[in-house]
Amino acid sequence: MRPFLTAMVTHVTPPKDLLGRVRWLFLAQLALACLTVVPQLVFDPGVPVPIKLFALIVLVGLYGHWVLGYRLRGYPLISDAIDFAGLFFLGIVLQDPTRLLGVVFQALWLKATFGTARHAISTTAAFVAAFGAAMFVTMGPATAMQIGLGTIPNLMSVGLMGYLLARALSRQTVLEHELRASETRFRSLVQNSSDVIMVVGPQGQIRFHTPSVERLLGVGADSLVGGSLSDLIHPDDRSAALAWIGSSAQDGPSGEWRILHRDGMWLHVEALSNGLLTDPSISGVVLTMRNITERKALERRLTHQALHDSLSDLPNRALLHERVTGALATTASDGIALLFIDLDDFKVVNDTLGHAAGDQLIVAVGRRLHAALREDDVAARIGGDEFAVMLEHIASVEGAEAVAERLIDDLQRPYDVAGRQVITPASIGIAFAKRGEISADELLRKADVAMYAAKGHGKARFEVYDPAQNATAERRASIKTDLGRAFEAGELFLEYQPLVRLADGATLGAEALLRWRHPERGVIPPLDFIPSAEESGLIIPIGRWVLLEACRQARIWQDAAPRDEPVSVSVNVSAKQLLHRSLIDHVTEALSTSGIDPRSLNIEVTETVLQHDAVTVGHRLDDLKALGVRIALDDFGSGYTSLGYLQRFPVDVLKIDRTFIKGVLDNDQDRALARAMLGFGKSLGLSTVAEGIEDEAQASLLLAMGCDLAQGYYFGRPGSSEAITATVSKRPVALAIG
Repeated sequence: MRPFLTAMVTHVTPPKDLLGRVRWLFLAQLALACLTVVPQLVFDPGVPVPIKLFALIVLVGLYGHWVLGYRLRGYPLISDAIDFAGLFFLGIVLQDPTRLLGVVFQALWLKATFGTARHAISTTAAFVAAFGAAMFVTMGPATAMQIGLGTIPNLMSVGLMGYLLARALSRQTVLEHELRASETRFRSLVQNSSDVIMVVGPQGQIRFHTPSVERLLGVGADSLVGGSLSDLIHPDDRSAALAWIGSSAQDGPSGEWRILHRDGMWLHVEALSNGLLTDPSISGVVLTMRNITERKALERRLTHQALHDSLSDLPNRALLHERVTGALATTASDGIALLFIDLDDFKVVNDTLGHAAGDQLIVAVGRRLHAALREDDVAARIGGDEFAVMLEHIASVEGAEAVAERLIDDLQRPYDVAGRQVITPASIGIAFAKRGEISADELLRKADVAMYAAKGHGKARFEVYDPAQNATAERRASIKTDLGRAFEAGELFLEYQPLVRLADGATLGAEALLRWRHPERGVIPPLDFIPSAEESGLIIPIGRWVLLEACRQARIWQDAAPRDEPVSVSVNVSAKQLLHRSLIDHVTEALSTSGIDPRSLNIEVTETVLQHDAVTVGHRLDDLKALGVRIALDDFGSGYTSLGYLQRFPVDVLKIDRTFIKGVLDNDQDRALARAMLGFGKSLGLSTVAEGIEDEAQASLLLAMGCDLAQGYYFGRPGSSEAITATVSKRPVALAIG
């Protein structure tokens, strides 16, 4: 019997959780208690042998059902009846129930740790009843009362304490399980993260890093531990990076630097810090590093595109303005000259040889200008057939005149364009100023005025600015004066260019474009009068009228559309409008008056607008988003905006600038940039619009690249509101794309 009882215990594997081990211990102690009862039964001379054998069977049966309940992790109510009958019988056989107290206490401890409070009470009652009844029968009422008063409360305490112990240990087990699960989850996240988590001491020594360092730097796990982070940082970035790490002891902003890959390549990383120097388990600065090499490369390409002309690769107006501003702000005593260059009769080349030949000529002129200047001088393409040259360290205007004369001679030499010799002379206007005397805008304006004076005097020559040459300025002033009258007289009107979904060719809306029908000059394009409107402040009431009219028209389109999808309208907003406090009121008024869903109105801003007082712009865009309208970033890629900077603003739509779309078929760089911008938009959950699509091949390629929406002459030129109404009132017909 002893080997049998031992086997009953040893075949029960000790569990790993604390409560399970306590129960297993009670079960083992219960086995020992049962073994102590066996000799009492065997060697008791007053008990007949048949009864002894039956009592041993009962004892083994009791232990067996306790083991079974342990394995099943619970005891049914019938178990209490079995305990009562078995213990009562054994107490009668032994003639002294107190000999069973070891078994009773251990069995009660064990069973009380299973089940609910009600089960614990039921089990305790069964054990107390069995013990009390056996004493009453074998010892008589008086003795049973005397012994029971001391023993029965102990039995009740054991039952209660067993239940409470189980509750406490169960909670502890759950907490331990949750902690282990949390640790496992955290370890898995850390080890499989694409970012590198590194613990660095105050002096830059590496104390820990995650295995993802192998993906980032190509080195093995733990191979950098004990080394110095400064050895991996680019020498030009090292001082700033270490200073940043030292200043991040109490948490700091993100930092960027270059770090060495095993193959010798320098990677750009962005790091976030968490200062845990006072945490004894860490005692360092926790860095989370992310590879941003591709993002930086894209930003560099976008910055170059933003500051350089896409055709000639010369600096554009924005970069020229920046360079002129910087030159005028220096304290040098010499002067600066600006040469404004316009190609004479360039339109003839475009009309006779085609735009492709005109583009070739622009590129050739840019190269010739660049080759003719000093290293410190700047040649830029302003737009169309206009160029500008900034000359630094010019002592007098005579020095600028000498350069202008040389450039006129160089530019008059024949060009080989489209298999033909082309001669295109140039007119040059010169503006000279001492540093600190004038703004970049004013210097450029004066050079522009002088250039028109040169054209007026016969072209292929240069003129130095003179205040008398203000005919052009007067013309612009005339436009500014006429504009106020034109607005009151209703000469301003809107045209609409359709916005099309590439997937099925459905017209989903239109962009409102402002025009001016002058009674004498005909239709004036917006670039000729919008600057005057901004200078005079008329842009605010004009912008209010555009919002009201565009939203009113959107209501008409939506009423005419047979489909549930609402038709949207896009309205361009200038920097001055966005910064003006009345914009929110104007948008609210337009929405309320028209009754359109705010999501049907797209407010379009350009990248350069985001650079004007970023805090105010951010608040204003947040206010617009609170109204429910959508924000579209127009001409994306043509401005200064970095990708990280863009994430600060609540933009919904990216409109990719037409300069990238133009060369998407035959220019690998434009195609790669367009694909990258589309991918960037998707990664931020933004809709993407390709501007300037002119043929089916462009539309097909952009659709394959994942572009959502498109605008361009291929889908429709700017036209009347009635044309859009006619389009949206029909069921969409898929265009022949693909």
